[in-house]
Amino acid sequence: MQTPHHEMISTIDRHLQQGSNLANISRELNLPEHISPESLPLILHETLIQARAYSCLSFNLSGTTPRWQTIYQKLQSMNDFDCVVAYYRAEQAPLLINPFEEGHWKEIGPLAPGSLMVVYIRSHQGLDRNLEPVFLKTFKSVCSHKPAPNSQIDDPRLPQLTDSAVQETTRYAIPVTNGFFHYGNVEAWRNIIEHYQDKYPNSKVHIFHREKPVHRIGSLFKWGKVSVGDIIQFSVAGPEFKDIAKLKKYLTIAASPRFFPFIKKHLTDSLNLF
Repeated sequence: MQTPHHEMISTIDRHLQQGSNLANISRELNLPEHISPESLPLILHETLIQARAYSCLSFNLSGTTPRWQTIYQKLQSMNDFDCVVAYYRAEQAPLLINPFEEGHWKEIGPLAPGSLMVVYIRSHQGLDRNLEPVFLKTFKSVCSHKPAPNSQIDDPRLPQLTDSAVQETTRYAIPVTNGFFHYGNVEAWRNIIEHYQDKYPNSKVHIFHREKPVHRIGSLFKWGKVSVGDIIQFSVAGPEFKDIAKLKKYLTIAASPRFFPFIKKHLTDSLNLF
């Protein structure tokens, strides 16, 4: 259920006054469930720019995008700022990122060419605000150019992307055939997807329910809205697509009463799903 605009602004303001990052607040409050995607830019403008005078820069990613790991590493030496990134991927609701949180980057997976990034930045209290344009310039620069393979900010231990542009499959529909999509189904889906992404680290599985992106699988159980006959969709983003049929097969089984082989007490690496 969506929350009235003024109530949501008030709630966010209370958290911001405690020094929280808005991307972290979004996850804590599960904002996508309480606001429409269209209202997010206005909320960002009111809470960050109007109320707190954040600096802002927007740009589109080029056709050759860097790994998110590269951006995350580069920013670690620039954490004297509070920063929120609104990531707008085609046909998906915007996702808020705290760029200093590795887990936030993992949620979005490989960056899609042409996606819009809006960066909001504010120096921590007592620091020189003249450094904010420098941060924004650096952020855009590292997002605009593919780093050399052996550059200082490019860890050779990270999985290597090919020169192929990131693409995304169509959305595949998975029917829920269990009585309702309970915690066992959620755990099975989480394990299957983790195995897939471990096998293909340059790929990211996106989940959708009722046309809304699902950023945390556990929220499917918390919503209490997914029952027998319902449909959950998934797509895969990456430079290439492998084992999509297997992934669909396993997720279909995991959405049924036969999910047991995929939960943790049964699932081991020796199962060799992919």
